[in-house]
Amino acid sequence: MGKNLVTVLLAALIVGAAVWFGFRFFAPDGASDTASKSTSSTPPAAPVDVPEIHAADISAIELTTSYPGYFDDKAECGKAGACQIRIRVDRALAAERVLSIGKGNEAKETTSRAKLSPEQFASLSDVVAANGAVKHWPEGMAMAVSNSSVRIEYGGSKSRTVPSNVDEKASAYLPMIEAFKQLDRELNWSASK
Repeated sequence: MGKNLVTVLLAALIVGAAVWFGFRFFAPDGASDTASKSTSSTPPAAPVDVPEIHAADISAIELTTSYPGYFDDKAECGKAGACQIRIRVDRALAAERVLSIGKGNEAKETTSRAKLSPEQFASLSDVVAANGAVKHWPEGMAMAVSNSSVRIEYGGSKSRTVPSNVDEKASAYLPMIEAFKQLDRELNWSASK
């Protein structure tokens, strides 16, 4: 009887060790032994707040896009798809538009200038400052692939660039694209020399 008891106890000890070993090293984190996990007295860092940009603080706004939906379907860019436009407006009411058609060394650039009204600049500033993509884009964050970006200069020497890979579903970003598109149509552009 003594030998059987020792055998049973030894087998139970081996099975118990195997079960513990299995849970300790092969179980998901929630099922493993939590006593060995290190705990920190420092709480996890909160997400960094994105400083708000107020429309009144904006000194310049620049859109760069190759989003096909920006261009008129009947125009060369609407058909070719190898176009990029950059429109920059500033609080001094100057506007510059650079349209690039084609790619590489064969690209043709056309630069135009216009004056906008204080109301037009204020309206665009309001749209940009209130935009969710601008409000929530962390400073310094980059994006590997994008077909559009809006750069906002504000508060003296600060700037924020908000990129996006815009398509018809880019609901947060599209209002800025549409506001620039409307302004582009309203301005009386003249070719630069």
